Amino acid sequence: MLIYNANIITFDPQNSFIEHGAILVRNGLIEEIGTGSLLAKKYGEEEKYNARQRFILPGMIIPHFHIYSALARGIPVNGEPPENFLQILQKFWWRLDKKLTPEDIRFSAYVALIDSIKSGTTTLFDHHAGPGSVAGSLDILAAVFAEMGLRGCLSYEVSDRDGEKIARAGIAENIRFAEKCARQPSPSIAALFGLHASFTLSDETLRACREAADGLNLGFHFHLAEGKTDRRETKRKYGCRSPVQRLKKLGILRDHSIAAHAIDVDEKERRILKECGVTVVHNPQSNMNNGVGFADVTKMIDAGLMVGLGTDGMTTNLFREIQAAALLPKHEKRDPRAGGEWLKKIVTGNHARIASDIFQISLGRLQPGVCADLIFVKYDPPTPLYGDNFWQHLLFGFANSTVESTMAGGKFLMKDGEILVCDEEKILAGAREKAKKLWARL
Repeated sequence: MLIYNANIITFDPQNSFIEHGAILVRNGLIEEIGTGSLLAKKYGEEEKYNARQRFILPGMIIPHFHIYSALARGIPVNGEPPENFLQILQKFWWRLDKKLTPEDIRFSAYVALIDSIKSGTTTLFDHHAGPGSVAGSLDILAAVFAEMGLRGCLSYEVSDRDGEKIARAGIAENIRFAEKCARQPSPSIAALFGLHASFTLSDETLRACREAADGLNLGFHFHLAEGKTDRRETKRKYGCRSPVQRLKKLGILRDHSIAAHAIDVDEKERRILKECGVTVVHNPQSNMNNGVGFADVTKMIDAGLMVGLGTDGMTTNLFREIQAAALLPKHEKRDPRAGGEWLKKIVTGNHARIASDIFQISLGRLQPGVCADLIFVKYDPPTPLYGDNFWQHLLFGFANSTVESTMAGGKFLMKDGEILVCDEEKILAGAREKAKKLWARL
């Protein structure tokens, strides 16, 4: 297929911008990219799609997400509101995830992935929890990803908070799913080994997880220092003041691993994360919502850490998360210069590296040989847009614009505003019924 009459933002190392451009897509990959007039002459017999001057970007990548939270939107909160992050977990999330049924998980995935398609996200790194329905839960998620045509890196959140039996079931689910991914490799589904956080995992459980992951050559996906709770509770329960040092000692910190948040970390701990090859994922909107503090990404970047930008399940719209990530350091540091180029580097470079490393295919850029995960954004810039200033337009214009079409692996999932891969109305009606019953069980 030759996609023409497009304004193309490539996210390549040169951050190229091609006005009146075209992209040739064959066998799920970008085969050629360039000016529309040149490619039209070369590939006149190809099936064509007129992009109508939409802006084409790589599909967005969210490296930390929680699909299981999808049915919590609008849920009534009874009693006194939580006063701190630990109470948020105890009073809300840890009560909700226990009540999830397999059908709740399935509909949560449908809702999250419909939202992803409509907001231009084509790859999610999901961190699942559901103590009442552990076995097979990752297969449920994977099946919906396959049906919807999106890419998912999946893991189950092991924790001791529900007892040894559930913790062992979580370990078994991670092992089973990772082995299945190894037997049946897919460009759309990958696995990491999920852990909740240092403060909810005993030494014994962490050793069991490490041994299992070692046998599978698997990285971990876990929460780290999400505010001061992790450090305080890790010290109280396990006698270690540093979750980072504890996880290193127990063999958890390693290459191909994702640590979400990393708010309450010091310089030494950042060096340890860098030396161990851990990727840190910043989640600014969630951190603000939970009142857990500010992650100083500038210090992470200066320490040489690979950093990504996640949403923690709050939204599938990465454009809005980018905007929040741009504004938060300026507010926290009372300095309009704060933030700067690191955010652009994360979104246009790091995400491609993170996803390509885990999925073992080329993702996140518009270049020949890269998977054709494309989004078509209806944005009519009120001021000039060119290669040197596209980032400012992305920050302050794209978040309020409409993603009209979404493609993954060369296949349209949404075309001209119409979801093609499912009956959206039927699914949302089913989700509302599931949510009512879930809320009632709480």
